[in-house]
Amino acid sequence: MRRSSGIFSPRAGFTLVELLVVIAIIGTLVGLLLPAVQSARAAAARSACQNNVKQMGLGIANFESANRYFPTSGETKNFTLGTEVLFIQSMFQQILAFTENNNIASQWDNKRPYWSTGGNNNQKLAGSKVSLFLCPSSLAQDSIGGPCPATGGTFGITDYMPIAYTDIDPVTGKRLKATLAAGASVLNAYVESGLSGITKKGHSALRDGSSKSVAFCEDTSRVSFYGGKRVPTLTGNTSWYNFQGGKPVIVTADANWVDGTLSEFPAAEGGSAAGTCPARWADGDNGSGWSGHPGEETLDVRTMPLINNQQTNPQTVNGVSRAFTVNNVGSNDEPYTEHTGVCLFGMFDGSVQSVSISVDPRITPLLVNPADGKVYDASSTGN
Repeated sequence: MRRSSGIFSPRAGFTLVELLVVIAIIGTLVGLLLPAVQSARAAAARSACQNNVKQMGLGIANFESANRYFPTSGETKNFTLGTEVLFIQSMFQQILAFTENNNIASQWDNKRPYWSTGGNNNQKLAGSKVSLFLCPSSLAQDSIGGPCPATGGTFGITDYMPIAYTDIDPVTGKRLKATLAAGASVLNAYVESGLSGITKKGHSALRDGSSKSVAFCEDTSRVSFYGGKRVPTLTGNTSWYNFQGGKPVIVTADANWVDGTLSEFPAAEGGSAAGTCPARWADGDNGSGWSGHPGEETLDVRTMPLINNQQTNPQTVNGVSRAFTVNNVGSNDEPYTEHTGVCLFGMFDGSVQSVSISVDPRITPLLVNPADGKVYDASSTGN
């Protein structure tokens, strides 16, 4: 019979000090890993956004191949009449069929505005969430959670902005804000992009080359219910144009336009007055000019970046506080991105340019103007 010695081996385990050391090591490893994970996520989001920009750029090019003119920028000016111009069709609505979104395009009623409930019910179609028009890095909750709410309907949104024009001086970098009046001289003060405006533009208008002319850019994280500066009336300072068949026609003079009233136009959420909404992909007001922050538009040396990346809201510029609801501030009608250091721009050939947020203001006209005979220095745009 074996007797017990009465001596027991100590039980294996961690002391409190050892446990704390292990926890500290794990915490350190997690702390080292998180930035790498966040960096990988940011890189993946930027890659997905870059693919969106490429696909939309190719959609613009394919639209031109089929129609012999580029889609409209959404907005422009008519200096002959002295009016702002807003197109019933947005650039995004026009390229739906050329970006694998024919399920929406095939049902669209081109004789009615996007908010119309008549005909094929464009308002319902305009409420569609189109993933191609959304940047994965966007901070706008609507990009993740659903459509843009409004009084009278809900609408899908976009994180991108067709560039209609620039009014920045290529020598001084100042904004040469032209006076909108009939017959006004706008020499060097207003340069249209290659997208169609009052006159339709085709590939021949891109004399600098399709890979050297910008069509659109990121304008990410726009609050979806910020109203535009235009009202839906058929009179006043805004002329509404229909651009079907390659010919821009004022809506009231267009015999093919069957929905001639704007009475159904919805107001932005929380508002009572109807108005355009730049965040909606179907709204022509999502196109805009590239002008820079209004607080610095007349300065010789601008300190605010022309690509207003990740700035605070509100912003205090030259002693004046301006919220993002103000035109040309933050993500409201100016290039804006959540990618670190660069903003993605779509060119007319479908290529993508990563433009530095510190781009020189004088480079802007060279990017936008498709026929000035000058080509921007790629090194100054961050490439």
